[in-house]
Amino acid sequence: MRARDRLLAALNHQEPDRVPIDLGAGLACSINVHAYDQLKRYLGLDTPTAVASRFSQTADVEEVVLRQFGVDARQLRAGVIGTGEASTWAEAWEGLRDDWAVVWAKPACGQPYEVDSPLRRGEPTIADIARYPWPDPNDPFLVAGLRERAAALREQTDYALVLSLSYFPFTESHEIRGLDNWLMDLAGDRRFAEALIDAVTDVIVARLQRVLREVGDLVDVVCWGDDVSIQQGPMISLEMFRQVVKPRYRRVMAALRQATTAKVYFHSCGSVYWLIPELIDLGVDVLNPIQVSAANMDDTARLKREFGQDICFWGGGCNSQSVLPFGTAADVREEVRRRIGDLAPGGGFVFAPVHTIQAEVPPANIVALYEAALESGQYLH
Repeated sequence: MRARDRLLAALNHQEPDRVPIDLGAGLACSINVHAYDQLKRYLGLDTPTAVASRFSQTADVEEVVLRQFGVDARQLRAGVIGTGEASTWAEAWEGLRDDWAVVWAKPACGQPYEVDSPLRRGEPTIADIARYPWPDPNDPFLVAGLRERAAALREQTDYALVLSLSYFPFTESHEIRGLDNWLMDLAGDRRFAEALIDAVTDVIVARLQRVLREVGDLVDVVCWGDDVSIQQGPMISLEMFRQVVKPRYRRVMAALRQATTAKVYFHSCGSVYWLIPELIDLGVDVLNPIQVSAANMDDTARLKREFGQDICFWGGGCNSQSVLPFGTAADVREEVRRRIGDLAPGGGFVFAPVHTIQAEVPPANIVALYEAALESGQYLH
């Protein structure tokens, strides 16, 4: 069965010949550059590693590895606007400045999660939002060479084509404002909070419309999302989510549906049991990931039973916080068998670990992960 047909069958809630597999195509389904270097040495490969994202320190996985692991999808990345160069990030002396004017300090551990939020200081006003240096969605770098790359993948391979758009309305708002201030704004200055998330959403909608005018007819899956939960539960109340965040998600979903017939994949980490009915109501096709280490998320059989008719699951094939980095290869194989057994029946599941494979994961466990997916993911018709 062709890889593209396999993955689309699964996303149409059908059972193909085997569970489709991902590494590096969907959002947060990648591998850290250090883990990838170790894996390549383990596999006997000595090629240099290309960095796919300097922010997340993820690798651009080579075709030889993707084929060995049976990966059915290939990622298409639009340029990051505002930099004017092929690098994802423009260097600034403080660290890395992204195209939203947020600066990330890059500590020695390699993950630049220390954020200098531009609107964090003082008491910004709605006028400051209007004056903010918002990205230009018409920057030609955003789509430079994009259709040519998409057409080549479409015509020369049989893989599913996944367009990754890191467009996060809630998250981008708190990166610009500072998480603590953003949450206080939501509670105490709703007018300012809504003006900020509206401005962010305006940019996101304009960007995705620009990108999808180029490749909306060529891609099979479009990824976007937001992180609105932590490991224990939601960051905000359900009422606040419905009043402030969900209407902006509706705008994004409407723009996506107008621009492409591709499946819509939504990424949100953490404990998102509460969020799944909201995503179904929005018309989202695919949830990524199932973070099985988070509250209310470990019972993957229950998630499949309650929501599997209405939404597909992408990721969740192995616990990336404990089993994958710290278990044995046998532990990994057992975990993969369990998750596939829970999530694969009837289709609606794409195998990947819970999140990006981190630097401490032994290469033997990565190999065991994908070997077990190929072995345990066979459908018996």
